[in-house]
Amino acid sequence: MLLADAVFGKVIDGLDTLDALERCQVNEKHRPLSEVRLRSVTVHANPLADQMIVFPSATAAPDIQG
Repeated sequence: MLLADAVFGKVIDGLDTLDALERCQVNEKHRPLSEVRLRSVTVHANPLADQMIVFPSATAAPDIQG
């Protein structure tokens, strides 16, 4: 069974935490050698949520209307 994770976002605070995660030792599959747990996560609202985004085609740039 193949599992794939995708994360989309931007770190706007807590870069020290991200730096610590990057220093964790990992195995050949890039998995941490010891358990890693996040104590809390804050997800900020999407600033474009109130706007309508139109994708005219697969190759054209989206048109943001609002």
